[in-house]
Amino acid sequence: MPDEAARNAQLPAIAALELPKGQRTFYRFFNTSVIGPPTAANPGNAPPDAFRGPGVNDWDISLFKNFPFGEERAVQFRVETFNTFNHPQFNTVNNTAQFNRSGAQVNNLLGEINGDYLPRQIQFALKVIF
Repeated sequence: MPDEAARNAQLPAIAALELPKGQRTFYRFFNTSVIGPPTAANPGNAPPDAFRGPGVNDWDISLFKNFPFGEERAVQFRVETFNTFNHPQFNTVNNTAQFNRSGAQVNNLLGEINGDYLPRQIQFALKVIF
């Protein structure tokens, strides 16, 4: 049985799996046309990190103010925001290819973004220090 490098060298290069940033959409995050069913001659050659998921642009901000009363006591008022600018944060992409017996890809959601992180959250807190 030939080693993996020799087997992969015999396979024709179709196209890149990863799409340029300007061509990615919510419904097509990577090039699904290059994915094919495994065969006896080619059980698969995709690495586990064939494409990178959506990036994260997350800003968390905290503001707090201490109001002293007495020498050793204070009250602290806090405002904390998570995902402050409410930027969409997508986290998972459907990358499960499913094929029927004739080799046609049947997963209509392949390549779609299917998960996101929480939207902006604001939290207020009052802390007594003694």
